[in-house]
Amino acid sequence: MKKIYIGKAKGPINIALIKYWGKEDEELIIPLNNSISLTLDTNTFYTETKVTIQPIDNSIKENLISLSINGKPSNITNRVKNVFKKFFSLDIPICKELSSLILDIKIESINTFPIASGCASSASSMAALVLAIESALKLENIVSKTELTKIARLGSGSACRSIFGGICEWVKGSGDNSYAIQLYENNYWNLGIKLIIVNQREKDISSSIGMKITKETSELFKYRINNVVNNNLEKLKKSLKEKDFNSFSEIVIKDSNNFHACCRDSYPSINYLNEESDFIMKSVMVLNKLIKKNICAYTF
Repeated sequence: MKKIYIGKAKGPINIALIKYWGKEDEELIIPLNNSISLTLDTNTFYTETKVTIQPIDNSIKENLISLSINGKPSNITNRVKNVFKKFFSLDIPICKELSSLILDIKIESINTFPIASGCASSASSMAALVLAIESALKLENIVSKTELTKIARLGSGSACRSIFGGICEWVKGSGDNSYAIQLYENNYWNLGIKLIIVNQREKDISSSIGMKITKETSELFKYRINNVVNNNLEKLKKSLKEKDFNSFSEIVIKDSNNFHACCRDSYPSINYLNEESDFIMKSVMVLNKLIKKNICAYTF
């Protein structure tokens, strides 16, 4: 009887503090800039994925892959296929063996939050998929976390930051050597996070399409890439090292504002915010002004 490989894992949401937007290489998913994110607690918001891999009759010409999300069948994207291809290309006995076989692959995924509503569902889902495959093939301590971030990146760019917990940086790198690193662990700094979903429907323009539009049409975005984002990265790293929340919150707010201004500057204009978003922004600024110091920040 042919062996069945089963693995299950959770993938957390990560919230970008310095935003990733726009790719240098669409196929390899290489970003235009480094980004920094904060990983949320997997006890509340996460994607949980189960992967079952079973060799089948070689008379079938190609692998069979099926996906269900919250119990409903879903289409398999090329990015999902690329994640498996990358695993099966690794120079590891089990990966080499499976690459020579025809496989029946089942992916069962559950989200605890709305999909495509701006909560980084692709990041958590692709991270969960990568970690579930790692578990199924028993690759823990064989494939490094850094290598896993490179594989997750092929599924969804920001997924590389969800492989680690805590505060992470996606390093642009060069060529195909783009990966995530953990800057600080979960318990480094006691930051409280409130996730507010102001609209549960899917975004009118997906992130991947929005990135292309902004990159191709926004003059403000060109200025961001060349003059703003790297400066924000260095300032944020300094505030994290010093645990200076006043500076931290100001940088996070300004980067969020700048990013969304670039989206609005695109042609056609892209707006991911609404009246509730405006209310949240005003409330944060009023509260900080009343307390006479920054005690909270926002990012969208």
